[in-house]
Amino acid sequence: MQTTDRSEFARALTVMAEIFGFTLTAEQLEVWWRLFATWTLAEFRSAADHLLAHSKFMPRPADFQSLRNQAGQRTAGEAWAEVLAFVRSGGYCGGCRLGDELTHRAVLALGGYEAVAMSPTERTPFLERRFAEHYATMQDASAARQALPDEAPELTMELARRRMAVSALLHRRDVALGRDR
Repeated sequence: MQTTDRSEFARALTVMAEIFGFTLTAEQLEVWWRLFATWTLAEFRSAADHLLAHSKFMPRPADFQSLRNQAGQRTAGEAWAEVLAFVRSGGYCGGCRLGDELTHRAVLALGGYEAVAMSPTERTPFLERRFAEHYATMQDASAARQALPDEAPELTMELARRRMAVSALLHRRDVALGRDR
């Protein structure tokens, strides 16, 4: 936000707090202002309107951030539709991959693009479920790693290759045995 937005931001937040039966101190308003410095006033108002309509208690800054994060994230279903379109087009054959790193890593956890492309049609719902599980777990880990980059483990290329090879072997075994894990 711009410094010129400060009074309007404070007014909007104060009204919101009053609706929930709270009074904000100058110190609290200052903390809120600092936490929302990267937002535009329009973004804040839009999120505040949504939270006012859907919250039983006074939203905290984390509620605003969570709403913003949800709005910007693709769902596992959207990513899976992209994976299916990609493998059906044969684009993976040339060593290409999808541009989204999270989707790519979730596909690798299934055994890779070829494993998805070569799986029987009746296994598609099972693969989708596994993909969604991997995608959600990796999405959570990604958010935590972005928030705490010094705590994130270093994933070397060799480790990633080994994980992919093991996953592909497990998938081939499951296909050969005709069982789903």
